[in-house]
Amino acid sequence: MRKGVILVGVSVISLLFLSAILHEGTLEVKAGVPVPQGKIIFVGENFTDDEENHKWNSIQEGINDAEERDIIYVFEGVYKENIFVDKSIEIVGKGNVTVDGMGALYTVNILSDGVKLSNLFITNGGASNLFLGGYSDISIENCNFGSGTGYGALLFESEHTIFKGCTFVSNGVGGLLIRNSSYIYILDSEVTISDWGIIFENSSNDYIDNVSIMDIENKSVSIRESDYINIFDCNISSSFCGIRLRNSTYISIDNCNLVNNIIGIRLDASSNNTIRRCGFDKNDGYGICISEFYGISSTNNTIYRSFFFENANDAYDECSNFWNTSVGNYWNNYAGIDENEDGIGDTPYLILGGNNVDYRPAMLPFFPLPRFVWVNCNFNSSISGWQFDHFDNIQDGVDAVGENGTVYVFNGTYNGTLKIGKPLSLVGEANVSLFSVDDGIFVNSDNVSISGFSISAQGNGIKVQNADNVGIYDCDASQGIFGLYMVNSFGCSVGNSEFYDNMKGIYLFNSSGLEIYGCRIHNNSYFGMEISHGSTDNRISSCRMENNGNYGIYVTQNSDGNLIYHNNFVGNSAYDTCSNEWGSSYDNALGNYWDDYAGVDADMDGMGDTAYVIGGGEEDAHPLANPITDPPSFVWVSPLFNSSFPGWGVDHFTSIGTASGIVETGGGCFVFPGVYAENVVLSREITLSGAGADSIVDGNSLSAITVTGNNVEIHNLGVRNCWNDAGISILGNYARIFDCNVYDNYYGIQIHASYADVEECSVMDNSFTGVMADNMQHSEIKNCSIYGNNNGMMLSHSSYNIIRNSNVSGNSVYGLKLQYSSNNNTISY
Repeated sequence: MRKGVILVGVSVISLLFLSAILHEGTLEVKAGVPVPQGKIIFVGENFTDDEENHKWNSIQEGINDAEERDIIYVFEGVYKENIFVDKSIEIVGKGNVTVDGMGALYTVNILSDGVKLSNLFITNGGASNLFLGGYSDISIENCNFGSGTGYGALLFESEHTIFKGCTFVSNGVGGLLIRNSSYIYILDSEVTISDWGIIFENSSNDYIDNVSIMDIENKSVSIRESDYINIFDCNISSSFCGIRLRNSTYISIDNCNLVNNIIGIRLDASSNNTIRRCGFDKNDGYGICISEFYGISSTNNTIYRSFFFENANDAYDECSNFWNTSVGNYWNNYAGIDENEDGIGDTPYLILGGNNVDYRPAMLPFFPLPRFVWVNCNFNSSISGWQFDHFDNIQDGVDAVGENGTVYVFNGTYNGTLKIGKPLSLVGEANVSLFSVDDGIFVNSDNVSISGFSISAQGNGIKVQNADNVGIYDCDASQGIFGLYMVNSFGCSVGNSEFYDNMKGIYLFNSSGLEIYGCRIHNNSYFGMEISHGSTDNRISSCRMENNGNYGIYVTQNSDGNLIYHNNFVGNSAYDTCSNEWGSSYDNALGNYWDDYAGVDADMDGMGDTAYVIGGGEEDAHPLANPITDPPSFVWVSPLFNSSFPGWGVDHFTSIGTASGIVETGGGCFVFPGVYAENVVLSREITLSGAGADSIVDGNSLSAITVTGNNVEIHNLGVRNCWNDAGISILGNYARIFDCNVYDNYYGIQIHASYADVEECSVMDNSFTGVMADNMQHSEIKNCSIYGNNNGMMLSHSSYNIIRNSNVSGNSVYGLKLQYSSNNNTISY
């Protein structure tokens, strides 16, 4: 476990140094990430404090228990406390964890170097939700700060601190206030809906990278009396002023977008700063405003390679600054010409406010190609950004976007073959319709993602050729030769898509390492899917192969090592002449469902007792007895399952309570061997079965299984450790309990119901009574062994029951006791 934590720490640091490389070596990250090397502490709002096992029901108690380098896991809940972190530890939220300061001055107080916080929602602080004063080497990741009356975070005289992946929302005064601090990194975060965004005062060498700041009443970024602040790759919109510098120097603003503000950037009494590669669009006052402040001029600032589009006034400068280097800026309203066609205007562009000019204005936007473009079949030349990042044709958008950019396509109907020859993401709004008399989409580039398209093509719906790492999601393709044709491709993924009414739904030709999951492949005339010509090591899971001609899946020509499991085959079977794995081991419960399987499931484990024979020589050793559905008709529970399993969260679980709550009414749940510390409530008709005595439900003092619904069956389970309650408590009618071992409880089985049936069970070593019948009517207990209890069986207010063929022996007080009007019962052996 320690190795895993160390790797996480190294990964964070590596990412930060990568960010430094991307920004030309200017970003020097020194913030340390604590590496847990001590014990693990657990906090849950419903826990009972347990010092020996380091379990607590408040975060502060967990902190008090911790030592340097320990890690605290805080489970989902709302913790109403303000906490003081006074040692170098890591606190990790698991699920939705809220720390509510209840109006205290600070919700979270950091009082030590080397603290790491992650996955927390920190709220309801008075002055600030988080306070850090005078400490360093702090890492805060994936935390939310909101709904406080002051700041999201307040830093004072601190250094080497990272905020990564955080959100600051609806804080009364501002997102962050940073005073007298250096080497503070705000990365990949969001600040929104507050009076101020991020404030730097008397600080230096701080960094903002890839932060979105919007809906700020005053200034999104305010920098006062500071130097060497670096702002990279930020999107700042809908504020009074996007970035304001006051009496600050050597500030670098690089590759930021400032949109829909009153003023994009304002400089007051600030000199020797650099603004480059920024976009200024639709700012209602000025894109940039540079002025004196109390008689102090703003000089020697350099603004170049930036883009001014539809601002009320692009720029105002009453001081003396540089508006170009070898290249100036692009001005949408520049009226000059470029007679020598060198891309630079032949006359300067005049800046409002004084004598400043851009001597080398660009004739065309020279940004790197847009990272994001929009396509709508109703766009035209009246739209802002027409033919730059707004198009009416998908191919034009694909051609215009930069590598690794995104083309977003609004709903509509589009025609023709779309060719993708560079890495990008193509995103349809929902089911964008694409029609083609040839191929619909042709991909011959690595690292392409396609989603949200409905394709009807006479050639191939989607053809991927000589391309790796291509993703296709939430698409459908029909009416073609092949719905999806993968040729000489590797490491691609296809998810949650539909292929129908083609000759073949999916055809893999010499393509390997593919992940195909959650797809519906149906009503194709020849095959649902063909895997051939050396297509190896592919994984097909959680798919529905339905009513395809000939075969659902056909595998041939040296296509080995494919994993095909957890799929439905309905109205078609499969054929495989190669060596592949159909299904998985018994313990994984990952066979396929075959609607023509003739076997039985006598042991109620949800799997056929004999193999399903596949044409060509393969077999599915453990075929599923029920079709895979959502919600499921059958579920499995095992401590070995995890999110890598097909069916995770659908029909594969680690909790009996979760699984039984999700399965359809009347469905089944099989429990693999393991110890399940749970208190399971069965409130609907269900069959719960296990592998025998090794499938153990441990009630941890409370009832392990409580039956409140009717027609519940329980088979082959061990039930124990319910010292304050019954191992199995039956409150619903028509319950049936078979072949269970029930021991080490207060009551083994307690019945307060009618028409219950308990058979072939061993009920032993329970501290009070093996079987306690309290108002049990018309029920039957037979062929059971009831021994080693204080009392074997007790019937109270219970009538018209049958007790037969059971061995009741070796109990301390009574073998069988009838009391309180327990009449008309039949007892025999």
